[in-house]
Amino acid sequence: MDSLKHQVIAEVIKVAQSMLGTAEKSREDAIEESKHHKGAMESRYDTFKEEAQYLMVAQDVRIVELNSTISVLTSHLSRLNIACVRAGVFALVKLEDEAGEQASYLILPVGGGVVCVANEIKVTTINEASPLAQAIKGMAKDEEAELNVAGKKKTFSIISIS
Repeated sequence: MDSLKHQVIAEVIKVAQSMLGTAEKSREDAIEESKHHKGAMESRYDTFKEEAQYLMVAQDVRIVELNSTISVLTSHLSRLNIACVRAGVFALVKLEDEAGEQASYLILPVGGGVVCVANEIKVTTINEASPLAQAIKGMAKDEEAELNVAGKKKTFSIISIS
């Protein structure tokens, strides 16, 4: 299972690096846009320069977040993995809902939201702060968790943790 975790984390790093490239390009575009609108506003409705500057700052924040995500996940890949017996950070958890549908989740300390297929297993990464991760945090195999999804209570059984 550790190789599956490594494959998923490597894929998340690759996605984050791609997103980082896009964010850096968008930041450069915003800088050029703000330079294009020189001088004072022509009217009170002329906010192009100000909007471009806000976009640049937002991209700066995104770049910092992505660099942090890449750094944390890369450092984890170089460490030895210890099998998890309880749901927590870096645990690969397989859940089954009331309808009998199973899904695998890798809980990450940063990032999340990336879906990838490794060893023919579909794994969704979730952030440890997500509602699902919070609902199963500290639980072991064969325990059940409840979660409100769109105002409805759903029950999940933990099939396995590694």
